[in-house]
Order: sequence, then structure tokens, then C-alpha cells
Amino acid sequence: MQDFDPLKWAGDGPDTGPALGDTPPEDYPFPDGRERRKGADAAEQLIPAEAVRVGVVGAPGSTDEVVVDIAADAAASSLVGRWIAVPFSQDDAPAIAVGQVTRVRMENDFRSIGAVRSAGSHGGVLPGGAADDLYQADITVTATFRCEVEGGRCHIVPSILGTVPPSGTEVFMVSDSMLERLLARNADDLFFLGHAWGGAPGGAPMLPTWIRHFQKGEGGAGDTYHLGIFGKTGAGKSVLAKMVMLGFARHQGTSLFVLDPQGEFSRDAGGTRSAHEGFALPWRDIIEQQTGKRLRVVPLRSLVLDTWELFQDVIGQGVLFRWLGYGKGEKRALAAEHLTAILRRERRTLPSLASREAFERVFEIVREEDFVKRIYVAEEAISRNIQRALDFWEDEEKREETYRVWRQVTALFDESRQGSVAVSELIRGVADPGKDQVVVLNLSRE
Repeated sequence: MQDFDPLKWAGDGPDTGPALGDTPPEDYPFPDGRERRKGADAAEQLIPAEAVRVGVVGAPGSTDEVVVDIAADAAASSLVGRWIAVPFSQDDAPAIAVGQVTRVRMENDFRSIGAVRSAGSHGGVLPGGAADDLYQADITVTATFRCEVEGGRCHIVPSILGTVPPSGTEVFMVSDSMLERLLARNADDLFFLGHAWGGAPGGAPMLPTWIRHFQKGEGGAGDTYHLGIFGKTGAGKSVLAKMVMLGFARHQGTSLFVLDPQGEFSRDAGGTRSAHEGFALPWRDIIEQQTGKRLRVVPLRSLVLDTWELFQDVIGQGVLFRWLGYGKGEKRALAAEHLTAILRRERRTLPSLASREAFERVFEIVREEDFVKRIYVAEEAISRNIQRALDFWEDEEKREETYRVWRQVTALFDESRQGSVAVSELIRGVADPGKDQVVVLNLSRE
């Protein structure tokens, strides 16, 4: 068989795609030179000649799930997880439904008879055996394609499964060459996530997808969208996430910001990932050499929070107002807002908050009646919180423990730390289409 040219099949040039001429819709020529089929067999012309036959469509079936009677020579194959193609005719045009095997079951009508099962369980010798077994597979349909005629040529386009393929229709394994045919018009947009799950080793096709950037224009979706990856431990969530991010990184002018809670992506980038951790992705080589982007790994200890809005959020969720007995949620958030406003009016800088003088000034503020009245209305609550602040300050052990925690928190805002990187700088860099970079923020304790 001649080599398949996806551009020829896609119809992307002046002399591309199989010419149909006056051929009726049920009589399409096949581009690899095979003899044409007619009538109900026309849909099978979309299947490559080397495709492996699995069986035929059985019953019952629906537009969501197709039942396949597995051929005897395929019954011993590992089929669960494999992709299957069902060629059929829909709206007088050849079409292919593609789906995944979700279950394989075996039936034996003779051995299902109660008396026969009883005799077998008591050691009786029964006629018949595995030769009478019927294997069936359940196929969940995930995509449908049809042949659309344009200018006398056949173009494969996405479609929906609007009818049930008839029983007896031959069913085939999906292969890379078949996917190449079906997706040829989008060849430039395809990104492969690895091999599809299931089947014998080396037999699964590559798993294609489209990963578009958020902007309009070439390769863009024209809007933002969200992806979620879910699965049990060891299912491959991190591997898939890495491949998806590489798909985004292919687009010029698109930057990525990766939050790395376990340090896995950071170790990949530095080449320090151990063998027992599984799939390792050479981030730096791929990102910098193949996409031209800059890869930047920032450890958490180097991160500097550099806005008063971040300070207000951190203080509102921190231990200060919790220790002082402020109710969580709205009360603590309101207290943090007022404290931040006072410190800003005093023209203090974020790096200066780590000093002992700033700490003592903060406790002066939270002991003042005017401050507490902004949070609470009831006189009892006001008096109680003022007294709690006074008692807390008079207890030297508590005061010093609070100062220690205060220093740790305010150190996050100290830009004088060696190797520090400001949050706003990272965000501006990722948001600037001219920077074209991948930032990995290592949130682990490494």
C-alpha cells in the first residue's frame, strides 16, 4: 500500500482529496487505490486497508453505546480500553463512529441452561465448551466523523452519531494511520498526549487533542476555558497535566504560571527527579529549546509579597486576630482592613513591618478603643476584646511568641532578602505577551 498523505486526504490543495465527480454519495472512491465498494459498504472505504477487524456490530445498541460481537480470532486479545471504529452510513454519506471498549463479557447459551450448569458443577462431562462461547464488547462512542462533499471531493468533518449502526457492520481497531485520516484537516493543530490507555503493549494509538490558547486568531479559542484532571493516586494526573501544559507552551506569546505544591515540576526542570518518582519530563530542554520560551523556577522562600492588598489578606487569615479572640470570617477581615489602612496612613513601608517598633505599634493600635469599635458594636464585646489585647500584651511569653510569628509573616514582604522575587513581577511577566515564559512556583518545603 502506498504511503498515506494526510494533506491529500484533507483536501488542502488544488489537487487534493479523492475526486468524486458524478459519483453518487453511496459510491465514494478511496484515496489509496483500493477497488471501490458500493451501497452499504461505502462507509468502510474510510477505513485503511491494513486496519485490524475486531468483529461486527451486535444487539442491542444505542447512540451512546454500541455492542460488538467479537470475532473468534480477536476474542483472546486485550480489548478493554482500546479504541474501536465503526464505519456506517448516515444521511446517505459514509461516516465513522469512534469509541472505547469499556467492558468485555462472555456468554454461552448452552452452559447457561440451569440443568447443564448443575451437571457441570457436580463433575459431569458436558458436550461443547469454549468453542461455543460468544464474546461481546461494549463500546462508548466518543466521536463521529462523516464524509462531506465539497467541489467533488470528500472532506472528513466532525459529526454526531444520529443513528445506530446496523447489526453485522464490521468493526475495526483504531490505528495511528486511521486517526491521521480522520483528523488530517486539523493536522497543524494536533497535540499528542501520549498513547491511549488499554490494549496490548505497543498496540495503542497516539492520543490526539487540540490545545488552543485563549486569544483570537490562529490557534486560539477566542475565550478562556477550564480543564480539570481527576483520578486516583498513580492514575497519571501529573503526567497528563505536564503534557497539557506543553500543549499550551507551543503557542507563541502564551506564558504559563505553574503552582507546584509538591515540587515535582521544579525537580523535573532542574533534572533532580529520582527514578522512583515515575515519569520525568525534561522541562528546561523542551521549553527553552523547542518553544523558545524562558523557563523560570522560583522557590517559595524567594517569593516576596509586595502589595498592601496581599498584606491585608495574609493578616486577616493569620494568627494575630485569632489569638486576640476576633471571630473568624468577617470580623477578622474587617480588623485586617482597618489595621492596614492605619499603617498606610502612617506611611509605613511593607519591608519595615518586620521591625520591633512596627510590631509594638500594631499592638498599640489593636488595644485602642476606637479600633475595636470599628469591629464590634456591643459594649460588652468592645470591652472584652480590649481587655484581651491588654492581657495578651502583658504576658511576656505570649508577646514574644506573637512577635516571632509576626517576624515570619512580615518576612514575606521583605524585598531585601537575597534572591527574592516579587509576586507582581512574576504576574506582569506572565501577563506580558512579549515575555513568552513559563514560571514554576515551587510551593514545597524543598
